[in-house]
Amino acid sequence: MKRATGLTLIELLIALALFSVIGTLCWRATTQMVDGRAAIGDELARWNDIARALQRVESELSALLPTADALGRTRDNETAQPLVFVTLGEGDGPARSAFRVESGRLDWLYWPAGDALTEAETTPLLDGVESLDWRFLAVGEWSDEWPPEGAKAGELPDAVAVELELSDAGTILRVFALR
Repeated sequence: MKRATGLTLIELLIALALFSVIGTLCWRATTQMVDGRAAIGDELARWNDIARALQRVESELSALLPTADALGRTRDNETAQPLVFVTLGEGDGPARSAFRVESGRLDWLYWPAGDALTEAETTPLLDGVESLDWRFLAVGEWSDEWPPEGAKAGELPDAVAVELELSDAGTILRVFALR
């Protein structure tokens, strides 16, 4: 008698079960890899947005004009007022700009004519901002206000520190040297 060759039904079912387990594992690994890449892409986009916002702050600080009101911020009843800059604007004339946090968003306000009485152009810079704080370095000491008492007209601080409190990234502190 000749012996029959081939697969039995049980061997075929075991092979199909093994292939389905291997296929499921590969599908789950691929899904996790795609989800991980998307999360990394979102995180990278967020840090690029943060870097762009801080670049705008640095750009404004580097263009400060040494005038009597080049940089001004005070505290009124423990509420910080927006920091106002006087910079070299378009057409080589002075321009005013400011940064503010409103409704969880950092905005850049820009008055091209340098006149703070006209309506400012507002550009949203960064979402998810809980607070923005400025500190000024002069004569080796940090201060929350500028200009300090006894400062000469047009005097700029040695450095400005910007502290951003972000809802998803924590606190970011950046110090910009002005001299």
